[in-house]
Amino acid sequence: GVRAGFGAEDFARAANSLAIDSGGSALTDEKIELAAALAEAAADALAPPPSQIDDDVDGLSAYPSVPGGEPVRARKVANVVCGKFMLPDHGGVMTPAAALVNNDADWLPEGGPGT
Repeated sequence: GVRAGFGAEDFARAANSLAIDSGGSALTDEKIELAAALAEAAADALAPPPSQIDDDVDGLSAYPSVPGGEPVRARKVANVVCGKFMLPDHGGVMTPAAALVNNDADWLPEGGPGT
C-alpha cells in the first residue's frame, strides 16, 4: 500500500542522493536550500506528535516515521538518521552530519575541519 507520509529515513536517503549527485562539489544556493529543507523535514518527522510529548516514558515516544506509530527508543532512531544524514558544510559540500560542528566560538578560526 501507499504510506501516509515520508519518514526521516526517506529524507536522509534524499539528502544522500543530493550528495552523490554533487560528486563532492559545492552545491548551488538552490541545492543548499533543498538540503536545509530535507533536514528540517527529517527533524519534523522525528518529532513526536504534540499529543504524545507529555506521555513520554523512559525515553520512549511514538514517531510518525515508524510504521504504525509503535513506540521506539527516541535516541536510537534519531542517532541512526543523524549519523547518516548529509548536510552542506561551510563551503556547500555535502558532508555527513556527524562530521560537522557549529563554530559558535569567536576565537576559533573559520573554515576548520567540519565547520
